Amino acid sequence: MKRNMRIAVISEVFGNFWALESVLKDIRRRGVDRILNLGDSLYGPLAPLETAWRLRTRDVLSVRGQLDRLLAGPTAPCLPLMAAIARSRLDAETRRWLRHLPSSRVFASQIVMCNRCRDAGIECPAPRVAARPRRKRRTRPRAVILCGRGPVFGKKAFPGGTIMIRPGSVGLPARRGINPYSSEAAMGSPHARYALIESGAGGLDVRPIEVEYPWDAAAAAALANGCPDWAVWLRTGRA
Repeated sequence: MKRNMRIAVISEVFGNFWALESVLKDIRRRGVDRILNLGDSLYGPLAPLETAWRLRTRDVLSVRGQLDRLLAGPTAPCLPLMAAIARSRLDAETRRWLRHLPSSRVFASQIVMCNRCRDAGIECPAPRVAARPRRKRRTRPRAVILCGRGPVFGKKAFPGGTIMIRPGSVGLPARRGINPYSSEAAMGSPHARYALIESGAGGLDVRPIEVEYPWDAAAAAALANGCPDWAVWLRTGRA
């Protein structure tokens, strides 16, 4: 990763076009060089087609999330409700775009992008990591793993100089059982979240960023599409 480079890491947009627009506006204001997206971009009852259009036209470097696979593959008779809703709103071109996204990729030679650690062949540590690193000084990591699962920001250092970063969720600050594999998680506020990585002479500086956006509009869309639980999560950030 080049010195003086600034990278925004986003994940779990979940079709929340309103949150994504506000996050991208904040990213532009900060003069970011590159935007990396860790997947689970379109799943849910919100605005998946508009979200896909924005990600593609903004030249965001993306990987395919676990839940994106449900939207990209062939039609199945037993799709989860959220997948069925999102898939019904996607056109063939967007599903093809999802299918061709890799499950992991390497950026700038040392940054591994993945939705789940095992997508990149990495043994993933605990599913949630400390919200703040113990030491505030910058480090010089040999490798950086960007893992996209969960709404909670985290940064953790491992022996050998590798660090793992979870950016938090752009589009869904709380959830309970959104798919057969999920568990309860909540941030306690409705803000959109992403991570900002800056490289300098002393190493990497990683910061969680919270962004206000019109979450009432997103909640209204969830309610209109028959998902009152999503409406509550979006308005309150609580599950």
